[in-house]
Amino acid sequence: MRNTDSDNLANQHDGLLQEQEAFDRLGVLLHGLLGPGDERIELTASVTTSTNEQHFYIFNPNGRFSSQNGPFNDHGGTSEVSRAIKDLREASYRVGLGT
Repeated sequence: MRNTDSDNLANQHDGLLQEQEAFDRLGVLLHGLLGPGDERIELTASVTTSTNEQHFYIFNPNGRFSSQNGPFNDHGGTSEVSRAIKDLREASYRVGLGT
C-alpha cells in the first residue's frame, strides 16, 4: 500500500497533536514542582535512547544558589517528570529527521 499526500498530512497532524499533549503534560508536572516564593522553573535535558540527563533550576529570591539569571534552588525531579521528558522526545521524533 502506498502513502498518499493526505496520509502523510494526517500522520504529521497526529504527530503534532501527540507532541503538544506530551509538552503540555510536562509543563503541568514542572509547574507542580514550584513552591511558595518560586518565580519560575527552567529545565535543561539531554535525552537519547540510552541517557536521560536533567537539570532543574527553580528561581526564587531566597534561592540557595546564585547565577546570572538570579538566585535559584535545584531539584532532582521525579520519575514522573523523567517519563514525561522521554514521552516528549518520542512524540517529537520524525522519521528521517530525528528529534
